[in-house]
Amino acid sequence: MPPRHPFSLCLLRLLAATAAGQAHPLPEPKPATIPISAASVEVYRREVGPVLAKYCVKCHSGEKPKAGFDMEKLDLRQLTGAQSKKWMHIAEQLRIGEMPPEEKPQPTAEESRKVVSWLTAELRLGGVDTTLLEATLSGRYLDHDALFSGPLAPLDNPPRVWRFSPEIYAAWVLRQSPGQTAGQAMTASSEPGFKDQAPGATIDQGVLAVVLRNAQQVAAARTAHTIENGAIVPGKGTGGEIVVLLDPKVPLDRAKLAGWINSFAFYRRWGRYSPKELEPLLALYDKAEKIGGREAALRTVLVAVQLQPESLYRLELGLGPADKRGYRLLGPRELAYAISFAFGFTLDRNLSEAAGSGKLATREDAAREVKRIMDEPKFPKPQILQFFQEYFGYDTAPDVFKDNVEKENHHAATLVRDTDLLILHVLEKDQDVLRTLLKTNLSFVAATLDAKTGTVSRSVPKRDIHHNYGLAEWPAAQPVALPAAERAGVLTQPSWLVAQSGNFDNHPVQRGRWVREHLLGGSIPPIPITVNAQVPDEPSRPLRDRLNQVTKVEYCWQCHSRMNQLGLPFEQYDHFGRFRTAQWLIDPTAPPLPPAKKGATPIPAKRSLPLDVSGSIDRSGDPKLDGPAETPVAMIKRLAESPRTRQVFVRYAFRFWMGRDENLGDAATLRAADEAYVKSGGSMKALIASLLTSDSFLYRTVPKTELALTGMTRNQETGAGTFQR
Repeated sequence: MPPRHPFSLCLLRLLAATAAGQAHPLPEPKPATIPISAASVEVYRREVGPVLAKYCVKCHSGEKPKAGFDMEKLDLRQLTGAQSKKWMHIAEQLRIGEMPPEEKPQPTAEESRKVVSWLTAELRLGGVDTTLLEATLSGRYLDHDALFSGPLAPLDNPPRVWRFSPEIYAAWVLRQSPGQTAGQAMTASSEPGFKDQAPGATIDQGVLAVVLRNAQQVAAARTAHTIENGAIVPGKGTGGEIVVLLDPKVPLDRAKLAGWINSFAFYRRWGRYSPKELEPLLALYDKAEKIGGREAALRTVLVAVQLQPESLYRLELGLGPADKRGYRLLGPRELAYAISFAFGFTLDRNLSEAAGSGKLATREDAAREVKRIMDEPKFPKPQILQFFQEYFGYDTAPDVFKDNVEKENHHAATLVRDTDLLILHVLEKDQDVLRTLLKTNLSFVAATLDAKTGTVSRSVPKRDIHHNYGLAEWPAAQPVALPAAERAGVLTQPSWLVAQSGNFDNHPVQRGRWVREHLLGGSIPPIPITVNAQVPDEPSRPLRDRLNQVTKVEYCWQCHSRMNQLGLPFEQYDHFGRFRTAQWLIDPTAPPLPPAKKGATPIPAKRSLPLDVSGSIDRSGDPKLDGPAETPVAMIKRLAESPRTRQVFVRYAFRFWMGRDENLGDAATLRAADEAYVKSGGSMKALIASLLTSDSFLYRTVPKTELALTGMTRNQETGAGTFQR
């Protein structure tokens, strides 16, 4: 259930504190440890302890407990104290099925559920941060076959408020304060998954403080003026109405004041006019004018509008009619926002007009508008490219610092743009999108594409970035075909390989984890608190040897057996993404080479060793996939042909466009989306259209009478929302 945010109370407190020049008081901190109740101890003895004793204690006790994890030393009195991380680790391992090991007797689903539920509740009650534990309760850990072939469950999609993403906030708020220093209030979620997840971000005290400051700056910009020769001259972008409204020599025209509020407050922010909502704002203006004059009153009204929930949240409460199943369709204005933000970061005016004229009130209306937007080539759709950036994760390549003499021709931002262009090129054809993105040997190389003419020019001409692609010269004709035996799709693009690397070397574990999670639908738990995840820094030994040395320990291998063999084939490329057939290592037996300059450090001698790029796929859920993989290209091409890989891709698309993880009630939506993708020949348009016209996108399952539980009331005519305490 969405958290309550008493905005009215918060706004009054913040405005009062600001007026008085005081800081907003912080809430009292929770105690670090809360004693466990007698009732909870009884539940533990009856339902939790016996499960742990039956499946866990035998290995994790005695003189040499497995992995040094001794459960006999755990104390319920330290559940939310010194031992809280250990108790949380037990819940995590049970929840994701990593413990007990596969060859050991397994608890039933009900037994595991009782232990995890009890531990999660007690830890949270004790003030322990259970974010990582609760992440394992998400849909990404659901059994894949249950979603795509099991029995269908009823839709489970309650009303929600969805905080604006940084991109939406920037497009709607920051652009309204030209020349100001308004800051970004909506930081991206740090939770696993896509950046813009509905449950992952709320309006806390820090965010609200930035929002208030920005609102004050926007209000100042919208009322900016100067006085020249005794006359008021409006500032840039304020409009002529401001002259009449601020001039004390001219009686205030209430109709013009109402029109100004409607134009600058409602229409600019919410894409609609709202006569009924004017009354409380006009009353607020009157009170503020008596205290601080006209200018202060106008600014107070603008600040108040910007702190309304609709200015900070996407409200998806289900205000439309209920169908015979009891599901409620999103209301017209809710649909206008939801469909707009599925493609971009601003409200589409056509959708707003359709909502206001009664033409966005049915599933058919929504399907019509989705098709209109998808078929309009000039309609900006940045969310589609952002999905692929976040799904593949190649856009983080600039975050990987390369402190190496070899980085002379490395420019991560250019590598990212090259992959952007490749994805847009494949999307333009819109056929076999996923398979093509995993298999194609086409690539853009240090390219800048003119959208109007279609001509390609060379970006960053002073760097020979084409060397990263294995090319001797920069190709003028693009996209260029790279050797098919060397490159296969996004996973062999230098941008992806750099993003999944370290500062000085490759990162096979990270690459293998990506394949396991994004192509096979598997799940890897967070690194246990008892593990020091460090590979020895010995440049004289191959990375494969050093990795196996520390990860093939029994305890570590439980997880690393699911990652290493998927990531090690990418040793075919160095950490700059360059294809190679051998690896150069420091030769400790050879004398160092003389330094390039007198007095400089001698250069270590190196030796060349053959590469071992073999790997394997196992426990994939698709018997046709499992088996050895001789090269990364061979492994990727096998994965690209698998129905499971396609279905996992559909699950990720669902999470992105729904803003949440899937549950069993979304199985029908996922299957329909997969079917639409297959029948259309692998069309991304068909996949997105199926998702945006699904029950999971359009309907909410809590009756309207229960909306009070969210702390939200909503004006049925205007769609405006107000949080209640």
